[in-house]
Amino acid sequence: MQDAISLILDLEWEAFQAVHNAGGRASCQDDRDTFTIMRKSQFLTWNEEMLASYLQDLVTAKENDRNLLQEKYAHMMEHTAPKEYGRIKASLLPVPEQTKSLADEIVAIQLEWHRAYARTFPKLAVRARPVDRQGEFAGMTSFETYLRGELLTYSRNTLDLYAGHVKQQDVQGANMSVQIMENTARMYGYSSAAEAEAALG
Repeated sequence: MQDAISLILDLEWEAFQAVHNAGGRASCQDDRDTFTIMRKSQFLTWNEEMLASYLQDLVTAKENDRNLLQEKYAHMMEHTAPKEYGRIKASLLPVPEQTKSLADEIVAIQLEWHRAYARTFPKLAVRARPVDRQGEFAGMTSFETYLRGELLTYSRNTLDLYAGHVKQQDVQGANMSVQIMENTARMYGYSSAAEAEAALG
């Protein structure tokens, strides 16, 4: 599992370095430590089958001169910058309606998790992305928009595996947003998300 995550992080970082921003290179593109913590926190909540499928997505994309991270930000622009999105839409692979529908199902579940997480850890949550599109403002994309943009870059196999995992976690009463924050807190040296929340005063 750790080997797959390491390979994914290397490929994602390489792709992230090639992302072109309208305003020039972003400062986060020079901060691999934070990038690694944020992404690894997420991937630690995945199972091995999901990781293997997404790793193959990245390898296949690289072989075909595609940049999935660039595409993720492009999909996000459908909501955050619709005019600019209209100009680049033709350069993206068409997304089947079934894929969009499945992504919407996933987003609906994860939004409920993220709202619950924000209620439990309000100090941590306020320092992160707004939960949903209603909370977006210039330069700050919401968790909702970011998640949907990323889901639309997954292969159908990866998306199906991801959807199955999310639905199973939901039935079991788990919350991946909390799991991710627990992982993040530990990587920053705290014993738990609760300790990190308390440290904020």
